[in-house]
Amino acid sequence: QKRCPPSQCIRWLGFTIDVQAGIISIPQDKLEAVLELARSFKQKDTTTIKRLQSLLGKLLHIAQCSRPARIFLNRMLATLRAATSMIVKLDTGFQLDLQWFIEYLPQNNGRYIIDETTAPTYNIYCSVKENTAMGRYETSQYTQPLQSFIDLSATPQDELQALNCLASIKVWGPECRNSNIELACNDATVIVAITTGKSRNDSITAVMRELWLVAAINKINIKPKFIDTADIFEVLRKPNKPLSINEYVFKRQANL
Repeated sequence: QKRCPPSQCIRWLGFTIDVQAGIISIPQDKLEAVLELARSFKQKDTTTIKRLQSLLGKLLHIAQCSRPARIFLNRMLATLRAATSMIVKLDTGFQLDLQWFIEYLPQNNGRYIIDETTAPTYNIYCSVKENTAMGRYETSQYTQPLQSFIDLSATPQDELQALNCLASIKVWGPECRNSNIELACNDATVIVAITTGKSRNDSITAVMRELWLVAAINKINIKPKFIDTADIFEVLRKPNKPLSINEYVFKRQANL
């Protein structure tokens, strides 16, 4: 790997770099080997620390080429950190996160080096104000009071914002299949969580796992964007076709 003839696509340090497409990805043979290892863990309730370290080391390497991967790795890494003996129990959460890699990693293998894909990009705006969730996409928008089905006294504002981002992807994701969604929100904490896959808030982390799962099912690439509060409400105040939505879209799956 130290030298190769002139080429638009090379393998370097375990990555495939396609200069013409502007994509860095994991080579297919390496990806298949890691997926085969991941499948072997689906049959186990326990494993050794050494085997778990080997799996997570490979998944961490792959996560450099797959932005959603990090959010599903966090809980798996927590399993390793919590180990108190040489034998580690693999709980339901670990298995659910592992399933994302097995099912959706192949379609999420690759990151753009400079620019994003040329697939169409759609804009979704969402925010929460005075306990009311608002979302806008193209020619439709929703305004949904939250107090009737969410305990607002126990739910911080940033968690409400995260739930609203998830709800907007559930509502409009099927209409945006095979495309980019520029998801605009006025909460910096939520934008950082979507971008990096990291949050100190367990509830927000769980919402992010479900958000990226919905995105994977609909083959969507989410591009988070922070917008100032005044600017986003200027967009949300514009007249548009009202959309009636079911409250279920604000309720995250308990096992995620």
